[in-house]
Amino acid sequence: MNRDGRAILAVAAGAAVLVLGFMAVRPGTSEIEYLPSVTLGDPQDLGPSAMSAAVVLGTGESGGSSFLWLHLGSKTYRVTVQFYAPPGCFELVEFGDQWPAPFPECSSNVPVAGVITGLGNTPTGESIVAVDVEVARDCFDNVARGSSWPPAVSACTPGDS
Repeated sequence: MNRDGRAILAVAAGAAVLVLGFMAVRPGTSEIEYLPSVTLGDPQDLGPSAMSAAVVLGTGESGGSSFLWLHLGSKTYRVTVQFYAPPGCFELVEFGDQWPAPFPECSSNVPVAGVITGLGNTPTGESIVAVDVEVARDCFDNVARGSSWPPAVSACTPGDS
């Protein structure tokens, strides 16, 4: 084989290795799921327990990577929890703020600490808050969309991640 042929072969081999390497380290596939809605219940029906009622809206994991089916790095596990807060809290907090909020109007009996990812108001004035809570793997494995928060799993205690 002549010199030009070897150069072309080397470039082709290099390109093949580059493509295979890119395919090996690319992120995983994406899936879109259409899930039924999760409801917390009407605060009027819940009565005094409304401020301590909470439901899991979803779960997620992030971090880590894989190379040729070998998993590297650590993962972060999170649970999104939705609950009611007193009227007036909605106007004091924003998406991305830390929860628990430092305002008396945002007092809640729900044991969550994390980042606010959802806000709203009920027709009767209560604030609706959704918080992404970082949890331990054991907690992540024992909760599901629609389950009550906190579950009867010690690993789901805030700060045990």
